[in-house]
Amino acid sequence: MEFTQKPAASSLFDGQKRLKLVTHCKSAGTFEQQLLVEYAAYPMLNVLTPLSFRARLLSVEYTEPSGKFSQTKWGFFIEDLDDVAKRNGLTEAKVGARITVPQLEPRQAGLAAMFEYMIGNLDWSLRAGPEGEVCCHNAKLLTGNGPSLTPVIYDFDYSGMVDRPYAIPPEGIKVRSVRQRMYRGHCRHNQQALAAAAEFRNKRGEIEAVFNQIQPMSERTKAKALAYLATFYEDIATDEAVRTNLLKTCLGG
Repeated sequence: MEFTQKPAASSLFDGQKRLKLVTHCKSAGTFEQQLLVEYAAYPMLNVLTPLSFRARLLSVEYTEPSGKFSQTKWGFFIEDLDDVAKRNGLTEAKVGARITVPQLEPRQAGLAAMFEYMIGNLDWSLRAGPEGEVCCHNAKLLTGNGPSLTPVIYDFDYSGMVDRPYAIPPEGIKVRSVRQRMYRGHCRHNQQALAAAAEFRNKRGEIEAVFNQIQPMSERTKAKALAYLATFYEDIATDEAVRTNLLKTCLGG
């Protein structure tokens, strides 16, 4: 959504020029509930790291110019990357189509891979963007803290936790559905992934509490999402479990 006029200083949108607006897919209530689960991923990630996009839930009224049709649905705004960078004392990195694994900041890369595994997302890459685009896929890179590039992940609609009806596994990844997890972190960051898993265990209560804060979410939707997260916590119950269940599929490079 673009602001054609400068928002007032008293506005929530002070200093903004454009914001990404995530909307429902179809009018049925199940699609709106899935959007709320996708929204939940952002405050969940906020619990774990400030190097993450903030999001704001909102009620959006859609009206035809003729006035013959109008409906109100839930949606959410995603924070601008410049604001994420500014909060963390960094700036957006200018890179080409690909980067190398050693260029990634290890701690954040390990945490990002663990988070993507938690929500069952395979639709991402910290090394390359889609064909013809700059790095990365569903991740942005920040710089300013030494030579490393710090990834900030987003766009979780293809995750198993959200379970959109249109979501399918990426080409070349051999899983039956997006509900089936596969660890896609890099072997170089295995130690950081183990540290991240410990942090996820310590903050389980805070992560799960996010769902209680989203009032429009139904109890059925909440229960389904929490049940999916529970299987993640079984996978990472101990460091040995992490090595057995996740790190055996880590990527080289």
